[in-house]
Amino acid sequence: MTPLPETPLLPLFAGFTLWALLSALGLAASWLAAARLLPSRGTLARAQVALLVQAALTLTAVQGLGALGLLYRPALAVAGFAIFALTAALAWGRGPFRAALVHDLNQPRTLVRDAWAGRELLALTVIACAAPYFAQALIIYCFRSWTWDPAWYHVPITNYAITEHGLGFLESHNVRAAGFPRNLELLSVWNVLLPRDAQLDDLAQVPFCALAFVSMAAWARQLGASRALAAGLGAAFLLAPPLFLQAGSTHVDIACAALLLTAWQQWTGRCFDRSERVIGFVALFFYLGTKFSGLFHAGLLAPLFLARCLIERRRDRGALSKVLLELTLLVPLAFWLGGGLVYLHNWRAHGNPVWPIETRVLGIDLPGPINAAQAWVPPFFQAPGSFLRLLRSWYELPSTIWPDVRGGGFGPLYRWLSMPCGILVLANFLQGRDLARSASVLGLFALALLVPDPWWPRFTLCAAAAALGALLLVWQRLRSIWMRRALSLAALGLACAGIVEGWPGLYPLRFVEQALKTPHLARSLIQPADWLWTEEMCRLRERDLREGEAIAFDDSIFFMSDLWTTDLRNRVIYLQHPADGEHQSAPWSPAQDAHYLERLRAERAAWAAVRPGQHAERALLAAGGQKLFLTPRYQAAIIRTPWAQSR
Repeated sequence: MTPLPETPLLPLFAGFTLWALLSALGLAASWLAAARLLPSRGTLARAQVALLVQAALTLTAVQGLGALGLLYRPALAVAGFAIFALTAALAWGRGPFRAALVHDLNQPRTLVRDAWAGRELLALTVIACAAPYFAQALIIYCFRSWTWDPAWYHVPITNYAITEHGLGFLESHNVRAAGFPRNLELLSVWNVLLPRDAQLDDLAQVPFCALAFVSMAAWARQLGASRALAAGLGAAFLLAPPLFLQAGSTHVDIACAALLLTAWQQWTGRCFDRSERVIGFVALFFYLGTKFSGLFHAGLLAPLFLARCLIERRRDRGALSKVLLELTLLVPLAFWLGGGLVYLHNWRAHGNPVWPIETRVLGIDLPGPINAAQAWVPPFFQAPGSFLRLLRSWYELPSTIWPDVRGGGFGPLYRWLSMPCGILVLANFLQGRDLARSASVLGLFALALLVPDPWWPRFTLCAAAAALGALLLVWQRLRSIWMRRALSLAALGLACAGIVEGWPGLYPLRFVEQALKTPHLARSLIQPADWLWTEEMCRLRERDLREGEAIAFDDSIFFMSDLWTTDLRNRVIYLQHPADGEHQSAPWSPAQDAHYLERLRAERAAWAAVRPGQHAERALLAAGGQKLFLTPRYQAAIIRTPWAQSR
């Protein structure tokens, strides 16, 4: 087995300590801001604001430096400290912090007391969450990012931003990575650059799991649930397999669901004051900058927002002017948090601000290198058989459970209880009963499904939240306390059955015992997925590549995250031989080989990942390069370049 270079423990410890201290400062500053802004609101509202503020402040530090090309570790540490300290200083001394802090810290004890007094069994789902989320914590701690889409294009955005000190706009055949909104990937920069280690590259969605829990509980309270029942519903949402299976990855879908649910909860409450409008907008802006589907949902939420404004105008003649002023002031925030830099980049690079995909929206043709017919089925159920396919996806279990759940719906609780409750709520709505709350549940359900490929449950997570809202409405209609407890017990059992159903998808658990006994660097090279480079290939990469050297790659590489060392000391560049690939510019000539090799040397490329049997491989081998290995699955030849071979 290839020996690994020694890892100095002191710099590693210092890096993780720096990350932990600054992250804790950010959380404290964000809570102070929440307490300052919402002194009279409850714990759930302050938690929502604190989580959103911390994400916004962290993104500001990373994105601001990246936009200036100054995304270096010392600069990020200084910028993060300055932004967090300034936020805390502005909030400090201007609110009843002591009372709010005591109130918030007492909430767990109050929750236990209320659950015991009301014998609310569903509250036990909060405890049940410990099993899958502790497992995900172990996986995040032990392994580098290993799931499909993150290894394909989410993690490369993060890594490229770090090694090129920018926003991760990599030149590549991988146009998804080049044009994808990147709020979550830039938040991941914070978790990787400060420690200068990729160990926490899958941590970015964890705060959004907390936001999903808090917003689900807040919405349940808004619908009339007790404190204990709301917490149980929030935890039941987290126990849906599509949530806990991708919690330890940067798939971004949990973040999108949490942000959409937050906006919906804020805009469908009884009040529609400035705080609810602004919190909803911040959540929606962040969603826009996290995934392009936020554009669909923003458009669909616009009529709801307009309707609420008109209702408020009937109560307060000056309400409309206040809303217009708020919107004007929020425009810069919308651009900054809403991925404005990415959408502007896509418009300049492809003539398509949405995403580099060829499609037609509202009669407007949008160009792009990705063909829409090959990328997805048209959204809004425009394809024949879409609705039946959606229904089958909820009840047909896949033969293999993948972390990016592609079938089986949202688990047994959804299939056998909360979805049938949704049908009852629909029947009540059609009969004119409980219109406002039923409309809130049914509206969120419909909104969640209006996305491309809605039969992939991870794209429609808010449908599970809406179904839990329906479960609550049915629970409230039961007059017998014993029937309510029976329903809570059934929901608890089915939620726990969802853990059992989804557990096989946590593949890396098979390697955790080995990983916990292995030194840090070697542990991060254990590969739990057979589509990534093997451990021996990764060991060779860690030993061979030096600070500032590059790996050049062409269109033969699919999982780009393998191209970086654990401490991201190497650069990664896209370099296609002119006579290779689908879009070769000219017939082969010896001058092309010479030019290709000269580019490799100028970029200090120690390795090159090329398509086997083509001109790039032949040129490298003829010049004295050494073929090291073929990558798994989408095979590329990894060649040590002649000048690296001779050093």
